[in-house]
Amino acid sequence: MNRVPLLQYVGLTLLSSLIVPSANGQRHEFGILAGAATPSGQIEGSFGSVSGGATATVQASYAFLVAGTETTRLYVELPVSRVTKVSVSADEKAVGLNASQVFFTPGVRLNFLASKRVSPYLIGGAGFGWFDSAEVRIDPAVRVSVSSGFKPVVACGGGLEFRLTRLMRFRAEMRDYVAVGSFVGNRNHLAYSAGFGFVF
Repeated sequence: MNRVPLLQYVGLTLLSSLIVPSANGQRHEFGILAGAATPSGQIEGSFGSVSGGATATVQASYAFLVAGTETTRLYVELPVSRVTKVSVSADEKAVGLNASQVFFTPGVRLNFLASKRVSPYLIGGAGFGWFDSAEVRIDPAVRVSVSSGFKPVVACGGGLEFRLTRLMRFRAEMRDYVAVGSFVGNRNHLAYSAGFGFVF
């Protein structure tokens, strides 16, 4: 048996197995998005709550494809978001102040119409956020409590992805970060953002 053609065949097979997936099916995406967090409010008893005006947000995310067809693609996503927003809540006995800082909410992203130029998608995840909070309670006595730290957070939302080139996407999305458990201030931290995704 001639070993040279056999070695060439094995070498070409290995080379094609490395090149073809990267050329025909990019499985990874790195995204940078920026936008704004919007005010929100809630009613507690005869008082209400207000939150600060729209503030800048920024998000960096890494996603990789875990399943896909001609119509849908499922990604696992690892987003880190900086969402600075202040909210104030008040009721008959207490006033609370909360400021959100950073969110890390690993989850999934499901793209529809994946082979088209415009692809809507849904996102969901869970993780934690860093919060600074303070509360003044007047019943039965005046008491002030201040705390900073991580709290559980769930995230959900959706958006549109526009395929600009084979390697670049433009994304516009809405994402709501919802604090879980005991919490001071408004639980919802709604962020609108847009930016670019680079696939490889």
